[in-house]
Amino acid sequence: MDEEMRGYIAQQGLGHIIALARCPECNYIAATFEEENSLERRDSPSPKCSGVGYSAGPAPNNYLNVANWIGEYAVIENRRDYTSAVILFCAFVESILETLKEEYLAIHPEIRLPNRRLSFKHVFGASLAESVVNAPTRISSFPSVWEELRDKRNRFLHGKSSYLISQADAYKAMDHAGDAVAVYRWLNNQYCLKV
Repeated sequence: MDEEMRGYIAQQGLGHIIALARCPECNYIAATFEEENSLERRDSPSPKCSGVGYSAGPAPNNYLNVANWIGEYAVIENRRDYTSAVILFCAFVESILETLKEEYLAIHPEIRLPNRRLSFKHVFGASLAESVVNAPTRISSFPSVWEELRDKRNRFLHGKSSYLISQADAYKAMDHAGDAVAVYRWLNNQYCLKV
């Protein structure tokens, strides 16, 4: 990828995603650069617990790479790559939601659910949209964007139309890839803390 494309992707909002440093004591994921720096220093406690002496571990670290791949597909002048950007974005969000469900169930072993694929609502007791209603605006509006792109992806994959996904959809996926990571961080810090 050339420097011009990297600059374009950074302008679209992917450059603001932080590295998702996670406290090993309480599972809190840094929400700002300052918190991230604090978590990376061994002598500084997490903002949510008093644990010191541990350096932060990363949350799923491939999230940043996947977010950038979505951007790379979106800016290439090829209809097939626009479709790839949307398909990758939807799979990315679904992976984030599966990770959240697994992490929540791991720290709440008292919850007994049937051995089948569980929906977000089965695990958290609310839909994704209901779960982020009190989040900052870009996070609380994310579920509707994801549902729109997911529906287009599903219609495309099930043969409803081969021209359903446009460049505007690919740009929307790119613009909201960072928001998907922010949703993961926000929901983790709301539901998956060990404290």
